Amino acid sequence: MYGASVRGPFAGGIGNAEMGYYRSRQDASGANRLIENSMFKWLIGYEKDLGNDFKVGAQYLYEQKLDYDDYLFTLTPDDYVWDEHRHLVTQRITKLYKNQTVMLGLFNFWSPSDKDGYVRASCAYDITDQWKLTIGFNIPWGEDATTDFGMMKKNKNAFLRVRYSF
Repeated sequence: MYGASVRGPFAGGIGNAEMGYYRSRQDASGANRLIENSMFKWLIGYEKDLGNDFKVGAQYLYEQKLDYDDYLFTLTPDDYVWDEHRHLVTQRITKLYKNQTVMLGLFNFWSPSDKDGYVRASCAYDITDQWKLTIGFNIPWGEDATTDFGMMKKNKNAFLRVRYSF
């Protein structure tokens, strides 16, 4: 994997950009259906504090499989066909209350290409400097049982966590 990244002030918030190239050494031509093809990945993101302890952020990830025609040519009729292009959007909203001891958070993933996603909501309370209580839920969803989040759609859950730090 080769890549580069940059992060810094942008338009009143913090911007980031990353680029990566994964080179499949075992199958440089993409002709072996059992080995993942080489691919490019691009990610851009932005986060901003809107004041009053309210922060929003978003990211966009794009992946492109290389030598895609060679990959398609090697598939058997029973193989699952992976998409050449994949898109993933993430969004995070965080709001702090009560002297920053209560945190409400919402974190979402959505892939328009895979038609799936994942929602994670939580509420955390710093009882003391050592004790923290968090409750929340996780909801993965999707149309296809072979996509990243679609395969977990039956694993919806709620959680309660008590943490002691020393």
